Amino acid sequence: MSHEQKQKTQSIEIRFTEDCEGVAYSNFALINNSSEEFFFDFGVVSPGKEGVEIFSRVALSPRNAKLFLFALGERVREYEEAFGEIEVEGR
Repeated sequence: MSHEQKQKTQSIEIRFTEDCEGVAYSNFALINNSSEEFFFDFGVVSPGKEGVEIFSRVALSPRNAKLFLFALGERVREYEEAFGEIEVEGR
């Protein structure tokens, strides 16, 4: 992000609701879409259990899904610059 873009960024107060206390761990994600929305399902695959337990579903508009893609890509790039490349089998 350029210096000019950073200056234009507005400050937003962020508050977490009571439902958002703590952190949920996910080792499984499923992404689907329709013409109107992208759906992100997060879950856990547990040893000794069959299947996947989905605990959260997030729907984003196509525009917000693309903005999420850009933001996540930037954070992964920053992480890899600091800690080294993330190895992904089969890629």
